[in-house]
Amino acid sequence: MLVGALGLGISFGTMALFTMFDAGLSIIWMPLLGFLAGFSATLVFVPFHASVQIETPVHMTGRVFGVVNSVATTATIIGPLLGGWLSTVVGVLPAFFISSSLLVLISFIGSPLINKKRREDAAY
Repeated sequence: MLVGALGLGISFGTMALFTMFDAGLSIIWMPLLGFLAGFSATLVFVPFHASVQIETPVHMTGRVFGVVNSVATTATIIGPLLGGWLSTVVGVLPAFFISSSLLVLISFIGSPLINKKRREDAAY
């Protein structure tokens, strides 16, 4: 999932960077970076839902998936609203740079934490 977050951050940051420098041939690089972003999103969503299915006890499945779907729906509604607000306040390109930087930061911060958790799990 962290690789997916890194891929999303890199693809959206590169889109903003190429747009800022008005790079030519956008008909080529924009769909390629969009494809990278979509592929990276699958590296986040698929493992997340698989881990939720694996880790959830059978008797709690309905409740857990209800909460997961509620949070996803709420994020689908609030995300564009906050993104539009952020773009209005700081501008579109800075909003892309902020979002992509945070995604890359999450992947770099999460990596040592995941490795620490794996070592602790292996010790038990």
